[in-house]
Amino acid sequence: MFRKAILVLLAAAICTAAAAQEDFLHKAVDRYGDVLTFLSKINGSYYRDTSYIYAYPTRWTLKTSANFDRNVISGSGRNQGQKFRASVKSPLHYGQEIAVTFSGLTLAWSWIPPSDITDNQFTSRYFGNRIGFEVYYQFSDAYRGRLLNGADTLSLGMGEVSCRSMGAEFYYALNYREFSYPAGMSQTYVQKRSAGSILLALSAKHYDIQSSVMSGFGDPALGIRSTALAIEAGYGYNYVPRSEWLLHASVLAGPLVLNHSTLRLYGEGKGMALRFPNCMARGLVAAVYRLGDWNFALNAIFDGSSIGDSKIQRVNYIRCHYTAAVSFRF
Repeated sequence: MFRKAILVLLAAAICTAAAAQEDFLHKAVDRYGDVLTFLSKINGSYYRDTSYIYAYPTRWTLKTSANFDRNVISGSGRNQGQKFRASVKSPLHYGQEIAVTFSGLTLAWSWIPPSDITDNQFTSRYFGNRIGFEVYYQFSDAYRGRLLNGADTLSLGMGEVSCRSMGAEFYYALNYREFSYPAGMSQTYVQKRSAGSILLALSAKHYDIQSSVMSGFGDPALGIRSTALAIEAGYGYNYVPRSEWLLHASVLAGPLVLNHSTLRLYGEGKGMALRFPNCMARGLVAAVYRLGDWNFALNAIFDGSSIGDSKIQRVNYIRCHYTAAVSFRF
């Protein structure tokens, strides 16, 4: 009798948990639909000039791309009265990305094929003609570096430096009726005639770099942590030499309005104050070729920031990202 009661209670608990999970999934799908509805209204057809911009009738896009990345982070300043220089960088390495887009909202995952290093990134993005955003998280141990602290030199080999980073960028295109930012970025729209637009953006970035090499006191030999927010402005232009071709170029740059960053050597260091002209900048060039429901694209993205005071402590970050992508709409 006792066993039957236990089985009945267990079955009831499983059914309750399943019902709760199903209810959660339904609510998540509803919220997802509400977000897409809101974004579609803002970027709706009545907001664009159809003689300049064409929207595909299909809602799904599958994309695969070969990515080549290179990151360089350098720091300089004074530590305990001595000048120091620190530099960590990743070699130009190959990665693969798979992305799925539904109604403009994209989920993407990139990784490095089996090797001695790890580099994974998850990205969610929505590119509309009027507004859009991109959010990402990345972990990589594909770094090596070198520290110069006074007369002392320390080399950090591949895999002895790791980096966790995340970021978000939101943009607004003023000439959204004629200029399509996603035509060059995600190929979810077609730019029919050449046009350009002023771009406004809000960019937030966080990265945490740690070395696995420790000091005699158990502190990492190098530690860089930065959280920053910038307000950016720039310009983008889509050039259409022929109906199936698109050439895109855009640049965004602006000052930091929030900064919480530290650089530590052997456990010693302090925060970096916000100084003018601390800033972030981002540039993109792309070439897109359309063939029916297929798109072939080449992209190059250059991303950078400069934080701190060169007389005390300063960190510069540069990222180069090259992509060759193929996508199919259905």
